[in-house]
Amino acid sequence: MKFLVGIHAVPCACGSEEWSPLDARLPSDDLAELLCAQCGNVQLAADLVLQAPLDAPSAATKSG
Repeated sequence: MKFLVGIHAVPCACGSEEWSPLDARLPSDDLAELLCAQCGNVQLAADLVLQAPLDAPSAATKSG
C-alpha cells in the first residue's frame, strides 16, 4: 500500500513507496508501525507524516 499524506506518497529511504502494516491485527493510527516492502525498514506512521513534503502555498495565501 502507498502511505499518502495529502496528495504525496511518502517514500522509504530506499526509494520504495510501498508499505505494509507490521502487525495487521493492530488498528491503523499515527503510532502504527509500517514495513517497507522493498528493504524491510520499519517506520512509525507519524514519522512518515513528518517526512512528507509540504504543499506549496495556495494562491489565496500568497501576498502580492
